[in-house]
Amino acid sequence: MMSNYIVRQNLIDLLYRGCEYSLILSIAPAGSGKSILLEQFSDLLAKVSPSTQVLMFDISERHDDKGGSCLFAQLFEAIKRIAPLWDEPYFNLFKDDREVETELLIDVFRQALTQLDFPLVIVLDDFHNLSSGQVQHTLEKLIYALPSHVTVVISSRYYPALSLTRMKTDGIALVIDSNDFKLSEDDLERLNKAIGAPQLDASQVVAVLQQTEGWFVGTKLALLALDKSNGTPMTVFNGSRSELLDYLGHEVIHRLSPGLKTFVLLTSVCQSFNRELCENAFGLDYGSAKLEEVRMQDLFLGADPNRQGWYRYHPLLREFLLKILEQENGIEYIQQLHLKASEFYLSIGDKTEAIYHARLSADQNYYLQILTQVCSDWFKEGDLEPIVRSLNDVSDELLNTHTSLLLYKLYALSFTRCFNQAAYYLEILKDITRRNSNAELTSYTRFFERILAVFQNDSEVEKYTLRKTKRQPNTPVMVDAFNKLLDAYLLMCHGQLNEAFRVANDVLPSLQRMSHKFFESFATPIIILCDRNLGRGIEAVQETSKAFNPIRHGKKTPRWINLATAMMVVDYEQNQLDEAWKLGTELVPLVNHSCATEAVAMAYLYSSRLMHIEGDGTKAGRLLEQLERILSLGDYQRFCSQVIQEKIRQALVDTKKNECDLIFERYGLSEFMVKGEVQSLRHYEERRERLVLAAVYWLIAKTRYKQAIELLEELADALDLLGIKSRALVARSNCISIVFRQGHVESALHSLTKLIERYGLVCFSRSVFDEAPGLADVFKAGIDLDKIKLPSLFRDTFESLLGTQRLSSHDVSLKHLLTGKEFEIFELLRSGITNESISQQSGIALSTTKWHLKNIYTKLGVSNRTEAVSFVLRQVD
Repeated sequence: MMSNYIVRQNLIDLLYRGCEYSLILSIAPAGSGKSILLEQFSDLLAKVSPSTQVLMFDISERHDDKGGSCLFAQLFEAIKRIAPLWDEPYFNLFKDDREVETELLIDVFRQALTQLDFPLVIVLDDFHNLSSGQVQHTLEKLIYALPSHVTVVISSRYYPALSLTRMKTDGIALVIDSNDFKLSEDDLERLNKAIGAPQLDASQVVAVLQQTEGWFVGTKLALLALDKSNGTPMTVFNGSRSELLDYLGHEVIHRLSPGLKTFVLLTSVCQSFNRELCENAFGLDYGSAKLEEVRMQDLFLGADPNRQGWYRYHPLLREFLLKILEQENGIEYIQQLHLKASEFYLSIGDKTEAIYHARLSADQNYYLQILTQVCSDWFKEGDLEPIVRSLNDVSDELLNTHTSLLLYKLYALSFTRCFNQAAYYLEILKDITRRNSNAELTSYTRFFERILAVFQNDSEVEKYTLRKTKRQPNTPVMVDAFNKLLDAYLLMCHGQLNEAFRVANDVLPSLQRMSHKFFESFATPIIILCDRNLGRGIEAVQETSKAFNPIRHGKKTPRWINLATAMMVVDYEQNQLDEAWKLGTELVPLVNHSCATEAVAMAYLYSSRLMHIEGDGTKAGRLLEQLERILSLGDYQRFCSQVIQEKIRQALVDTKKNECDLIFERYGLSEFMVKGEVQSLRHYEERRERLVLAAVYWLIAKTRYKQAIELLEELADALDLLGIKSRALVARSNCISIVFRQGHVESALHSLTKLIERYGLVCFSRSVFDEAPGLADVFKAGIDLDKIKLPSLFRDTFESLLGTQRLSSHDVSLKHLLTGKEFEIFELLRSGITNESISQQSGIALSTTKWHLKNIYTKLGVSNRTEAVSFVLRQVD
């Protein structure tokens, strides 16, 4: 039996769970395996629930009488066979030809079903054969009247005329649709084994499922075709296969009226269609009755999931219909239809479909004209993936003769991080340039060489010097504009923030005149980062919100990625962690396709930091490892240094000393502990700054505070000299945190006050708090001791960090310096009891007690318990 070919256990389980509902609706095209599933479901119930009775009915045209007497009488007789009904109403219900009143019928069935003392499942298969609205209306009322132990299963090729939305809202209906019926890879392999075909390799499995979209009959025919062809690639199985033609011809085409056949054949030219396309492009009569008639004929017609109000045929049926159309009208006729469709799609702004149909129209001049214009529009908007997809259909020979398309392909590949492919097409451009001695193409060649160099190699950043040459006459305006953006970016990386800010702002007007929103999305983050590092946090927030908010809910293009990354950082800096996290979850899956390594690094780094803040250190570490693998594909020492700093920062915060040691050794951080190295820098080197900070974190973990402070002060002085205020603040804040760790509360608070006066509170962003572990404790101590006064806006912004209960002054240093366990042990120590007694009362081993006491002494800057108690007494005084 066919039902033994493959058991769809997931669908069977779904049906079984559906018995909790009054209605299970199973909707899928012919050949999806609906009837097979019902047989398997019935077999399952017989095994796992023997008391459950199943009544199965195959609905046919004879059940489609006006009042449904035939269907309900048959149902009534079946119920009587499993549970004899003796009351008089049941004998008289269907005794003559008169139509039974709906309310009486419902009432009689309700009474009969209520008397049953066992679960009952009523299965109505092939329900699409029943079109009577009155019968369906009666059935709906009956479903609402069913007792809880009765379930109706309707299996149909299309949705019946039931109030399904209401029924689902009322919680009485479960829907299993065509998506649920799609075969999985495991299903396919089991089906292949069941029909006795040779085992498939992974590529064949994927190919079959892609071509058939998991349709049961189509998949089975594909497997049989593959077996007969001795493993020939799946291109042999398409709409022309005789097996599929016979099936579809029997199930579909013979039913169609001449007018409906014309409608179906013409609309098969399009991947999906709607009323406007049918009427305006093809001149078809598209009425609701016509579309409903198509759906009633079961033409594997379904809603297009990507377009509301649009419909599409199953791909295999569409291939078959196109073959018939070509046989009856010729290929030239189809090409004219494609031309009309392309013009229509272009008129409604659907550029992808316009290109698709233009390519199939056989009018190459029209195709190339449309393709060039659309690629230009996409590029300016930063919608690069469609450019790559569309130009993949263009041969290298054609790109050689149409250099504008070659340039757009280079743009798209370069700015989506397809660097190897971009390098290949750059060689083609170089060859064309050499043959033609074209000055404009020469400027493009140099431009793309520079892009690939900067995006793949940090050494380009290190060796950069600002160009002094003027723009050459033959340099395209767009090329000149982006070269200036690269200048601004490299200046920023060198720490020349004011110059970078000026260059980025200077180029913005020309980008706006060209309506080049994609290139604008590079200028804006540069301006924002310069503002941020120069201590102009408010300006950075305003600029970011202004740029990103208009496209916040738009398409996730590389332009969106650039601006969303900037917005994520701004949200994080303002301590709006939920908003930053939402953007991070969207960005991480996308940024690998952004050209800017800056965006990739920031999305991963800040997402990792946010996870770590939430307490999920495992996922945070996994993100850093993923980023490290991405960066290993190029020379990205600068971004790798950010990863190293974040790794050891998280280990320090989690007090994982062994992990700090491992990171220190793995990345050779000892070379960044040499005094005097930072002060010799001629320009800002982010890599060196980040690795010095990483080494400092290790020194803090080892309690080598003096050496850490020396390095930090040297680093801060160098950064201040270069004008990198935000990074200098991080270095100086770490100094304060170390002083506080040593128990010098007054000194730390005094330094914090001076730091606020020097840099302003506006510079104290969330990253300063996180990259200077313990800084929040210093702020809290200052608040508790009334040593610092903070505006309400600042306290509200960082409430999650600074919000604490007020402590008495003699407990401040202890509460902020010691962990919970250390504070508990110190309280026992103050009572004068021995180490052994402390161990007993705190429930820990003596060796652990000694380890905690050693940490306490180190944090308080004392050497024994007497000095520790004296420390507290001094605080009280």
